[in-house]
Amino acid sequence: MTGKISRTEVLARYEELDTIWPENDKWHAYTGKVIHGNVKQWVESSKGGNGKILNVGSGGENYGIIDFRLMHTDLCTKNLPRGDSVVCNAESLPFHNNEFDITICVGSVINYCDALVAINELRRVTKSSGILIIEFEKSENLEFFQDDAFCSNAGMVTTFYAGSKEQIWVYSERYIESLLNAAGFYVKNKIPIHVMSSSLLPFFSINLAAKFSFLDKPFSKLPFLGKFSSNIMFLCEKTP
Repeated sequence: MTGKISRTEVLARYEELDTIWPENDKWHAYTGKVIHGNVKQWVESSKGGNGKILNVGSGGENYGIIDFRLMHTDLCTKNLPRGDSVVCNAESLPFHNNEFDITICVGSVINYCDALVAINELRRVTKSSGILIIEFEKSENLEFFQDDAFCSNAGMVTTFYAGSKEQIWVYSERYIESLLNAAGFYVKNKIPIHVMSSSLLPFFSINLAAKFSFLDKPFSKLPFLGKFSSNIMFLCEKTP
């Protein structure tokens, strides 16, 4: 990968936010709702549900996980809970090998990182047979149809978040899945996010397109549209 996302700029941006899912940003508020529900469900149904959980780039979110040992990490200290939290980057996690039963990395954290480096760190700290929940913004997103990054393994794009523009890396679904497989994870489940709404971005405002997000489930079953979701969540298991 060439090019870098400025950690200083990312930190300054998130220091200004009261929440990582602002209600006035309907697009990302919906993304947060889907992530919240699936993280909670996957954690509670996993066989490691009573174990130790790492939430990478958490922004202080616990996703309704209140009865488990939960460690938060983030670059930004603003919303981190006192006690069980560490300030660090996803590319360099200050934890022991095989320390966590469940590792969570959502909120498009890896889109600010070198995905290869971050995924290898997530692998290192996750126990054998442990669970990884990861979510990211895809390059197969019709928002980037006229961009060189469209459908590429990795590309830097300018997109939107919380009312302003930002630069992030976007990754193809096949590329991230190949990195996960190479790191010893297999993908057990996938949840696409923003399917129909993504296809409407060239024609409508962000908040108006977001109103069609309720069509995610039926339209994600259509091979063409399902492929071009804006985001996707993976539930993975680390092979013994």
